[in-house]
Amino acid sequence: MIIPKRLKIGDKLGTCTPSDPVEGGPNDPRFLKGVGELEKLGFKVLLSKNFNSTDPKKKAEDLNELFQNPEVKGIVSTVGGNNIQKTLEFIDWKTIKKNPKVFVGFSDVAALLNAIYVKIGLITFQGPEIRHCFGLYSTDYDRKIFLDRLVKGKIGEVPALRERKTIRAGHAQGKFLGGNLRALLKLAGTEFWPDFSNSILMLEDYHMRCDDVYKALEKLKELGVFDKVKGVVVGFIYGLQKEWPKDKQLEQSLLELTAGKDFPILKTEDFGHHTPVATLPIGAKVSIDADKKIILIEEKCVL
Repeated sequence: MIIPKRLKIGDKLGTCTPSDPVEGGPNDPRFLKGVGELEKLGFKVLLSKNFNSTDPKKKAEDLNELFQNPEVKGIVSTVGGNNIQKTLEFIDWKTIKKNPKVFVGFSDVAALLNAIYVKIGLITFQGPEIRHCFGLYSTDYDRKIFLDRLVKGKIGEVPALRERKTIRAGHAQGKFLGGNLRALLKLAGTEFWPDFSNSILMLEDYHMRCDDVYKALEKLKELGVFDKVKGVVVGFIYGLQKEWPKDKQLEQSLLELTAGKDFPILKTEDFGHHTPVATLPIGAKVSIDADKKIILIEEKCVL
C-alpha cells in the first residue's frame, strides 16, 4: 500500500477532467465557483493543459503530467460523466507509482480511484470534485472533512451529515472500496477489478431507477462481491430518494439480494450526488458499526 503525502495550505492543486468535459468549459460558473472555494481554503489551482478535451489520450496525458509535475501536490477532478473507461487504457501507471500524491474524485471517476488502488496500491480519495461538489453543493461539512483528512491527516470517526440507518446490524472491518455503482461495474472483467476480500464496500448512485439498480446489484452478486465483503455503506441515492421515493430503495434491494448473509449494512447520506461529499479513502482500513451507526477510519491515509 502506498500512502500519499498530506497537503499543506498554500499547495498547488492540479485539476483534470478524466471523464466527461465540463459543460460550459473553463468559464462555466459552477466550475469557477468550485475553483474559488478551493482558493478560499488556501490552495492554488492549476488547470491541466487539455482541461476540456474529449480525447481520452489527452485526458490521460493530463493526469500523467499532473502526477509527474513536482509543483503539483494533489489532484482534484473537475466533474464526473460517463467516459472514464476510455481513459484508463492510456494512463501511465509507472509515472503515478513513482510520483504518488493525493487524488480526489467522485461519481464516474470512482472507477479511476479504484483502478489506481488496484494497479499500484495508492490510497485515493472519494471526495468533492470541483464543479458539482465545491461549485454547487459544498458546505462546512465537506470542506471541513476535506481539510481534516488531507491536510491535518485526521482519522477516526467520520461525522454524519444526516441521520444514519441500520439496515442490517453488525460490526465489520476492512479496506474501503467502491463508490458509484454504475462506474464500479465498468471495471468488471478488466485488470482493474478490485479484490473485495475483507473489504467494506461503499455504494452510491445518481439517476438509475430501482429496476436498473436491482440489476446492477445482481451483477455484483454474480461476480461474487457479496461473498467477499465484510460490510456495506450505502450513500445518498439522489434519483431514488428524491425523484422516486416510493420506489424500492437501493438498501432494500441490497438487503433482499443478500438474504442469508450476515454482513452489516449501514445507510448514510454522507456522500452521493446533489449533496455534500465526505472525503473517504479508497484502500485504507475502516470499520463500521451498523448498530451504533458509526464509521471509523482506522489507519493513516496521508503521511
